[in-house]
Amino acid sequence: MKKVALVLISTFLITSIFAQIHSVREEISLQFSPAGNHFETGILTIPLEQDGPFLSYYVKSVQQLSGLGIRFSVNGSEWGAWLPLNPESHMKFEDDSWISELGFEETGARWFQVAAPVNYPAVDCHFFNPGHTGEVPRTDPPQLDITDRSCPCPMPTAQTREQWCPSGTCYPHPDPSYTNVTHLIVHHSAGTNSASDWAAVVRSIWDFHVNGNGWSDIGYNWLIDPNGVIYEGRGNDILGAHFCGTNGGTAGTCVMGNFTDIQPTSDAINALVELYTWKACDKGFSPVGTAYHASSGLTLNRVSGHRDGVCSTACPGDSFYPLLPEIRQQMFDRIVAGCSGLAGPTSLEGTLTGATEATLTWTDNTIGELGYLLERKGGDVPDFELYATTDPDVTEFIDNTVETSTVYTYRLRAFTETDTSAYSNEVVVSDNVSTYDPFINGQTITFFPNPVQETLSLVIDNNLSGRLNIEVLDILSKTTQLSFSVEKETARQEFRVEVSTLPRGIYLLKIQQEAHNGLFRILVD
Repeated sequence: MKKVALVLISTFLITSIFAQIHSVREEISLQFSPAGNHFETGILTIPLEQDGPFLSYYVKSVQQLSGLGIRFSVNGSEWGAWLPLNPESHMKFEDDSWISELGFEETGARWFQVAAPVNYPAVDCHFFNPGHTGEVPRTDPPQLDITDRSCPCPMPTAQTREQWCPSGTCYPHPDPSYTNVTHLIVHHSAGTNSASDWAAVVRSIWDFHVNGNGWSDIGYNWLIDPNGVIYEGRGNDILGAHFCGTNGGTAGTCVMGNFTDIQPTSDAINALVELYTWKACDKGFSPVGTAYHASSGLTLNRVSGHRDGVCSTACPGDSFYPLLPEIRQQMFDRIVAGCSGLAGPTSLEGTLTGATEATLTWTDNTIGELGYLLERKGGDVPDFELYATTDPDVTEFIDNTVETSTVYTYRLRAFTETDTSAYSNEVVVSDNVSTYDPFINGQTITFFPNPVQETLSLVIDNNLSGRLNIEVLDILSKTTQLSFSVEKETARQEFRVEVSTLPRGIYLLKIQQEAHNGLFRILVD
């Protein structure tokens, strides 16, 4: 009787689990009808209750699609904006199959519509409810035997699969393959930038990769949320599915969020630096180096973005990708310091808060520092000089000596009695986007074409001669993307600025002659 009861209980539990799995994942076949100059579905009911933090969704078809959009409504009459259904850049189909990027619906909508430029047949929309995670404790990471590599950098703590998927239904790869990691790849998820439950986002990505793409597990080795929490995906040295079918020799980490227009949080970047510093140290290669990647046939940076591979993608985003050189340098500095040196400040930002006042803020990563050494250049000071020394444990400094129409660049580092940290990132502060200067202004500076794709022609017509410093800055981070100096020999002279290596986006063109400065907007298309 006990054996029978045990079988009945086990059967009931298995049935309940499968019923739960079935209840959180649904799909709807889409039928389009003419609607003016395009086609739309009818008003469709979302087949799942949104009892979790959100619903995730994607569209899939056995044919190539383009131009699709989706919108949602809470009441069936008032609608949100049409959201593009862009193709998933990680998937490499051998046939004409197509799948969109993973989307997130967080408003509690009950109805949806899909629009298309033509009447596509055989299109399905998939919904997934990840449910709530609840609080889970962090655990220490598994200890690996890396003493033979003499690596002092510890493996950071990560949420295990059992923690981010406590139901146990996000199954790992049943028969994983292993790879010798030579390159570390950086991704973004291109999804939501805000969530109350990031473990639920990880579960949604797992569902998308397994039930959408048809993979055996989530594609990434690790994932990182904006709070700096690391989630174990496939795990260490397991062959992933994230680099356009050329995954051999790589580890892939997805920093969750869409970084087309905004940058990742400093917590997320710090976690990425810590994770990849350990991995580079574990494998014994320099994070600032390059090496041949056999799977893709390319010579790549040891730390590369997804867009550096063989497929067409903007991943990890136009606002994230320019930060990779700084991330590589931070990794290198940590390894050189034995992963136990003085941690430096990060995420230095600067804002003009008054006519002659700039406010600087940064992230304090240092324990036991005596203070910070702030350096500044600009105006008649062409090179960095020590400008101020702060107290310990501060994260803000107000510079009340800035001059109008002057561009300043700042950086800082922590110090103790015996050590100094690596420098923070550099930040540029200007009193406006296009400063007026009697020698460098909209009348004396001409540049074309704008937007520009490859070469920007720059004509300077003033009475100054001598060294001319030209920089191209990221408009969001104010970090330098290009920098060079030339000699101006005549009153009117033309120069060329090659921008073909820059991602598409808006930049600041900084021009400096003697004590004269100007900033101008350019668009790289």
